[in-house]
Amino acid sequence: MTQLNVGMLGAGFIGSFHSYALSLQSLIRKRPDADLRLVTLADVNENARNEAQRRFGWERTVDSWEAIVSDPALNVFVNAGPNVLHHAPVLAALKAGMSVFCEKPLAMDAAEAHAMWRAAEKQRAVHHAAFVYRFVPAPALCTGVDPDRGPRRGRPLPL
Repeated sequence: MTQLNVGMLGAGFIGSFHSYALSLQSLIRKRPDADLRLVTLADVNENARNEAQRRFGWERTVDSWEAIVSDPALNVFVNAGPNVLHHAPVLAALKAGMSVFCEKPLAMDAAEAHAMWRAAEKQRAVHHAAFVYRFVPAPALCTGVDPDRGPRRGRPLPL
């Protein structure tokens, strides 16, 4: 079975969603064809990263994404960091030969996104952009979609 050694940037709101989902992979009905290890979590906020480590079982924490992309033992990079930290860390992870799962928005502009795609294609890497936030009820309600009942009439109001 394939071993996926995960490094992730971001221990905040979205990072917690990803940590939770990754930590549950062994419990789902149809398990992935890989063993998943939550190896390294990076965040500048020491309290956030330590809390995520305690809650989700990360093996170690660091304060910089560079420590993740320079670790040859890691083969998957999850980027749940701030939007401005999507481009450079993803490019570095791809250059290091990692598969990449990046939260939205993929980049700050089309040129950055295109460079990320070109780098992934050049490396023949597995790459994916996530849209986890679309399942959080609050944004759905703000856009006029009730998660339990579907679309409702009327215009969404800016908050």
